Amino acid sequence: MKKLQQQPLAIILLFLVGFLVFNQLRNFCMELVADGDTIAMSTKYFVISAFNILYTLVSYWLIKKYQLINLAGLGTHKLKNWFLLLFPLYIVLLNFPDPGDIDYASIPAINYIAAIVWVLSVGFSEEFMLRGFVQSLLLKFYATSKKKLVFCVIGAAIIFGLLHLVKFDKGLYGELTQVAYATFIGTMFGALLLRTHKIWPLVMLHALIDFSGNLEKFQTTETTVYIGANGTATLEDSLVIVLLLLPCFIYGLILLRKVEVKDVQAKF
Repeated sequence: MKKLQQQPLAIILLFLVGFLVFNQLRNFCMELVADGDTIAMSTKYFVISAFNILYTLVSYWLIKKYQLINLAGLGTHKLKNWFLLLFPLYIVLLNFPDPGDIDYASIPAINYIAAIVWVLSVGFSEEFMLRGFVQSLLLKFYATSKKKLVFCVIGAAIIFGLLHLVKFDKGLYGELTQVAYATFIGTMFGALLLRTHKIWPLVMLHALIDFSGNLEKFQTTETTVYIGANGTATLEDSLVIVLLLLPCFIYGLILLRKVEVKDVQAKF
């Protein structure tokens, strides 16, 4: 067991395998509460939220176990460089549907509640899992130089991107776009965590991005238990999205230039 604790890549692999197992259990739970092949939209997202809360709690436990509280942005450090958090808001604007695309009055009140609970649970779970735990663990063991520090942040972001392949419901180009999208944002968020010293703003930003990009889903009252292909993106559409999100990756790299290895190591 002590040997395992000195093998961060093995720990992360076990953590991700556990996540995939629980993801399958989540799908099974949705089948149990479904009515045949359909499930109420609110029920579906409340079930997903329950599992996201579980992922958050497990991640927090691991953060404490491996003494990553300060690296994970959960320590006593004050919020710094808050203005750096303004740049990611452009993704919220990009994601928000055009006026008239959504009939807000037609969305049931329970779906609004489900949407808010869901996006918050996603913000907490994914930030605690990927930035709070995975990135921090990599930094603790490997960030002995500036280059390795950057690789740790990008590595955690790539893992974040690859996890978006779990459903594989958007066609090849759509899935590759999802991976690039998440990797770019993950790099930016990882850098923001190191520059601001707090994870809470990232949780809120993550929730806002998901809310703006998924609100249209909640216009319907029910959906299939497993949503099939959401449409296959064309190569041109995918390239446009990648180019629009590329500034996030560049911004993250720029932010990392001012992160000092000694400052990161001081949080161990």
